[in-house]
Amino acid sequence: MEKNRFTVILVPESESGKTRTFSIAKWAAAGVLLLTFLAIIAFSFGVIVFTPAGRLFPISNPALEKQYGKQIIEIQEQVQSLLQQMTALRWYNLQLRKALGEDISARDSMFAEASQGDTSIANLEPIKLWENMDTDRMQPPMETTKRETESGVHQLPFLKQEVKLPLTMPTDGYLTRGFDAQQFHLGIDLAGKPNSSIVAAADGRVIFSGWTYDDGFMMMIAHSQGYVTVYKHNQVLLKTVGTNVKRGELIALLGNTGKTSSGPHLHFEVWNNGIAYNPQDFLLTTL
Repeated sequence: MEKNRFTVILVPESESGKTRTFSIAKWAAAGVLLLTFLAIIAFSFGVIVFTPAGRLFPISNPALEKQYGKQIIEIQEQVQSLLQQMTALRWYNLQLRKALGEDISARDSMFAEASQGDTSIANLEPIKLWENMDTDRMQPPMETTKRETESGVHQLPFLKQEVKLPLTMPTDGYLTRGFDAQQFHLGIDLAGKPNSSIVAAADGRVIFSGWTYDDGFMMMIAHSQGYVTVYKHNQVLLKTVGTNVKRGELIALLGNTGKTSSGPHLHFEVWNNGIAYNPQDFLLTTL
């Protein structure tokens, strides 16, 4: 039995002290050592994982690092895309407010000027913003002037008639692309024959009628309750700024003008208080 035990002898330094002897089984000693070792490992793991001290002892895991690194990159790209979209929407909103004659604050004006040189906005192809009347890119073939725009806007408070919803189909054609806010396609595309009729979707007043580099011949009609309808890529504009129009009245001819147009079609948008809505939700005819 003695071979299976350890004997520990404690000898005091002084001669008067008594010598003490302890005996412990080998399996018990091994168990104590094992438990002590496991306790040290568990304590160290807890410190590394659950306390700030763990930052001093980084644990490398290539598989997790690759997985989390990819997720972080994707999240960063999504955040950047959302920021660009929010910036572009704010810019588009400012243009609508300016076209409607609303006074723009100094802060918003600074934002608009800064955004003109922002390449992140310029690279957002699905959304194209019309330029100011006095820019070099604006070409007024229809002789629409800034003075005409201002006179039309100033008369907007007298536009008292109720907007009649749903809206009339602005042209005879077929849907080639629907409303997609995520892709910044803030309207619908209706393909048709060149020079076919485009009519006002509801009673209103023309607040913009002219040429833009991206959207070609474009017209905006303001309605009551904050509604605005937009007609892009026309071949010919038949109404000038300040003209009152009735639902179904001929306002333009379908065309293929503007840099962003890929074929004869009408790009039709519906806005209300600076927010774009799906025109299909307002149209009397189901596409």
